[in-house]
Amino acid sequence: VHISAGRRWSVTATVWIAARYSISHAIAGTLGIADLTGSPNAVAAIRLARRGRGPAVAAECYNSNTLNLIFGIVLPALRVGLGHPSSRTFFSLTYLAGMTVVATALLSWRGGLRRPGGITLVVLYILFAAVIGLW
Repeated sequence: VHISAGRRWSVTATVWIAARYSISHAIAGTLGIADLTGSPNAVAAIRLARRGRGPAVAAECYNSNTLNLIFGIVLPALRVGLGHPSSRTFFSLTYLAGMTVVATALLSWRGGLRRPGGITLVVLYILFAAVIGLW
């Protein structure tokens, strides 16, 4: 309950900060809201990982991303339409799809995802955030 309440407040604050400081919706959504709404899944994944339940961690991540894609992109696109995506949108979707491929490959290797693989994913996301932030 605390996580969900905190998440709701954090999303509201992110939207307010973006409007107040003229931060683009793409940056606020990609770097702020997307991260914040995934926090309950991250907490669940960390707890599962500490118990050595690797397959459950992978399922938690994939289920969360699938729901985000369906409710965050597919359904709104069916209602409103995507139009012609900007170069930043195309870059973001391509980069994040590539990260999904890398994460899947790291999970598939013998022994599954370990600390070096996790660090790789974090570094890739930091690079993504830097590029989007500087764009």
